[in-house]
Amino acid sequence: MNLWKKCFERIEDAIEIAKLNKKDINEIILVGGSTRIPKIRQMVEDFFGIESLRNIDPDEVVAYGATLAAYLKNLDIKDTTSKDIGISIGGEKIYTIIPRGLEIPLDRKNLLRFEKEYTLRGKKIPEKITIKIYEGNSDKVSENKFLEKFTVELNKKDKEQKIKITMRLKHNSILKVNAKVNDGKDNVIKINMDINEDSEKREEKQGRYVLKTSSSFIGADLGTITSCVGIMNDNKIAILEDLENGSGLIPSVVCFTNEVIYVGDSAIDIEEYCKSTIYESKRLIGHKWNDEIIEEDIKRSNVNIIKDISGYVQYSFKINNKKIKKFPEEISLEILKYIKKEVEIKINKKINNIVITVPAHYNNNTKSIIKKICEQSGFKEIKMIDEPIAAGIAYLYEIKSGKLKTILIFDIGGGNFGISILKIKGNEYKVLASEGEEHLGGEDFNRKLFDYVIKEIKKDQRFKYINLEKKDSENQEEEKKRLHNLFRIKKAVESLKNDLSKMKEPQLFIEDMNVSNDFKLRIKREQFNKLCEKIWEKIFKKLN
Repeated sequence: MNLWKKCFERIEDAIEIAKLNKKDINEIILVGGSTRIPKIRQMVEDFFGIESLRNIDPDEVVAYGATLAAYLKNLDIKDTTSKDIGISIGGEKIYTIIPRGLEIPLDRKNLLRFEKEYTLRGKKIPEKITIKIYEGNSDKVSENKFLEKFTVELNKKDKEQKIKITMRLKHNSILKVNAKVNDGKDNVIKINMDINEDSEKREEKQGRYVLKTSSSFIGADLGTITSCVGIMNDNKIAILEDLENGSGLIPSVVCFTNEVIYVGDSAIDIEEYCKSTIYESKRLIGHKWNDEIIEEDIKRSNVNIIKDISGYVQYSFKINNKKIKKFPEEISLEILKYIKKEVEIKINKKINNIVITVPAHYNNNTKSIIKKICEQSGFKEIKMIDEPIAAGIAYLYEIKSGKLKTILIFDIGGGNFGISILKIKGNEYKVLASEGEEHLGGEDFNRKLFDYVIKEIKKDQRFKYINLEKKDSENQEEEKKRLHNLFRIKKAVESLKNDLSKMKEPQLFIEDMNVSNDFKLRIKREQFNKLCEKIWEKIFKKLN
């Protein structure tokens, strides 16, 4: 199949960029519930010729590793930057100054210095120009995250203006940007690129930093579809079982009612408040209304999404005719508060500290938001590590190998996709390469299945009068029925996707879809693979 051939050519390109051969990969770690999909597992394992490690549940491995990260002594993490840092001087083009792939954090003796010169010519030289600083991996302004800006005055008498841009990145993650025009006055701006901690609080060891926490903490994976939390119990890691469902996975769902805010399983299928029940809010954190990447999320949301005055997205809904607005991160805040409360009930002890994981490709702005909601949840000491590092810690701790290993982590969570290559020996973790995408994960597989199921329901004459697509803002009762049916289909589709990982032709079943009529549908794995063909291509393209 030509598509798969192209996909794995891109994998080879990614390994070459990391200056490796695919034979150098000693272990493959599959992370996230979607890696149970046989097509993903088979293709990755066949390509490398080795089996993936399966000694920890892929849904729980990140929280497991986050908990370990707080307890292991002298855990030595050497990361690399996953984003370029560049500037725009008017227009849409980004000029890269600091390339990605730099080892961080630096020690006090190191100072990274990058310099580039740009020339402006012409009769119409402006009095001043605005230099904007961006972080990202594209040469287009619209596809990068804005960091800061400053204005530089020009000398209109000179027909040629030489602008020298210098960027210095210090050990404490302070980025200093200088702009000098025709060897004149320096224009300087400073940006803090580190959201984890101040330089004074970092313990240094041979140019690295050692992650340390106090006691009384949890390790948390705040997921798009489900969240998971680990605690240390009798010197062993225990994944907290949700008091409501007895599972180690807590649905990342929040329902706002006139009296109580429900989180997790209790938030699902409350028909009366289906228009204020929010799913997958993590996909929208840090995004502005005009970000093309969230168009599909806005379109599919059962809750109205509006543009805030600052340009960011907000959920908007009514309860007892009272209008309520919530930013996406405020939904994650409710989930974190629920997790904290659940843990404290379980162990009968206050928890003030957290090690929380984030996707490796998160930019500085999004990480800052996650840190802020941890503080608002009541956590005092907050440590943040990347999800692939947490997964690596968990797996390598379990197999207890002190040998130098090169591992590839293939992570498909509910809403994010990440690929990382790490070198690990004992407690030393060095990231060689990291890439990913915010809007690519298990939910995308669900949506393909969901759309297919909707089409099949519409083909069935018994259900031709059921409204599943058109919003009815005037008839509130009909709108509640529509949303309730969509919730039921969504839940059935999630079960169907999980069954496809275990069976070659599972059946979807929805009881009393219309009066006394049940809906049944069988689907083969081959059909599912074909439905998701474009997603496979997108996933493996990211490996390049």
